[in-house]
Amino acid sequence: MKCKFLNKNIQNNSVIVFFNGWGMDSNMLSHLDFAGFDVIECNSYHTNGLFLFDELERYEKKYLFAYSMGVWAAAKTFDSYSALFDLKIAIAGSIFPVDDLNGIPVSIFTATLQNLSPVTLEKFNLRMCGSEEILKFYKKVKLDRDFDDCKSELQFIYNHSLTKMNNFNFDTAIISKNDKIFSVNNLKYSFSDTKQIFLDAPHFPFYLWKSWNDLLNFEVLVENE
Repeated sequence: MKCKFLNKNIQNNSVIVFFNGWGMDSNMLSHLDFAGFDVIECNSYHTNGLFLFDELERYEKKYLFAYSMGVWAAAKTFDSYSALFDLKIAIAGSIFPVDDLNGIPVSIFTATLQNLSPVTLEKFNLRMCGSEEILKFYKKVKLDRDFDDCKSELQFIYNHSLTKMNNFNFDTAIISKNDKIFSVNNLKYSFSDTKQIFLDAPHFPFYLWKSWNDLLNFEVLVENE
């Protein structure tokens, strides 16, 4: 796992930890204004590396956002540290990513992995974004991940996805109504004991927000409605 600060200012007393999706890196978040938050981003879950636990000690407020396959990776990382964060939000993903009831059905996941190529990856990205317009937004990001690296990470996720986490729970699950990667019904089932927020968006919803504060306040505003 690779983790790094995207923003670090000694004057900030709040930190956001973001666990990214499969095949993604910090460039995906480059359009989000930091708005007074320090931000730690994690990706590449198949690589050697540990989370920066020591770096969190000085912060008064700690928030966790996890997206897509990062939901599983975050739960795995913090399985024994559920009380570490003031708020934990899952976005368009499941703690059990390869699962017929809670995540992506086994047959679909294995077929995606077995047939993965640069061409099918492009088709996957279109399904993820839901439209050519949002795909153009996504492509402007210019992710620094090559195909072989992405395939190795997907294989790693499949190999380790059956590990059950029993001590970690998210406070809120944000579910995209137009998600063509994770079934909406499966996510509703997976987070049946968790507060759920539904977006009119595809699997990739980050075009909706301009800052980290927008994303954090979105959860609060919906809660207060």
